[in-house]
Amino acid sequence: MPIDRGRDAGFALVDVLVGVAVAAMAMTLLMSTFAISRSASTRAAGTFNSLTLMADVGNLFVKSVDRMIVSPTSAGGSGFAGSVRAIKFVALPPTGSRADEPVEMEFLSTASRSGTQIIVSNRAGEREETAGVDGLEVDFSFFGRPPSAASVVMRQEWDEKWPAPSEVVMSLRSIKDGMSQDFVARPRASRPLACAAIDAASACGASP
Repeated sequence: MPIDRGRDAGFALVDVLVGVAVAAMAMTLLMSTFAISRSASTRAAGTFNSLTLMADVGNLFVKSVDRMIVSPTSAGGSGFAGSVRAIKFVALPPTGSRADEPVEMEFLSTASRSGTQIIVSNRAGEREETAGVDGLEVDFSFFGRPPSAASVVMRQEWDEKWPAPSEVVMSLRSIKDGMSQDFVARPRASRPLACAAIDAASACGASP
């Protein structure tokens, strides 16, 4: 019986395509499970008119992010009159670095006609300012210190004449690879302002 090399090659190509499709489905399922597990581990604390949200993004974005967008939004009710007053990034120095302590970067937003202005400063007194932007864009190349891991601390304040929002969502999106993750914090008026930590319980003491 003659060997049909074309047919054999076709079967081999089909096997390869099926393998790639199965691998892609498995990766999608894994990433979905990962995102769900992180969302389910949310813990929040705050006061009526102030909320601090800390998210450990080191495992999710390490070595893959050169720029991120932090977008605080209201996700539970009308009358939200809040604005971001301060966002602080704590960037851990890369392994083997001579630095003994993390580099703290503070993002102070001010209202302007063109949007939100971000003022960035670190412990060394270096300072950078951005033009008005829609949302808060964070570039990890600030000061030439790309971190090996990072934590985000967001303090959300709103006018007391409006009821506190039922939840605040902070969305972290990687410009480089398109990965995104939403972190949700629900303020509790009966608890003192401490920190809302996601997979970062040991870092609660770093919140403002």
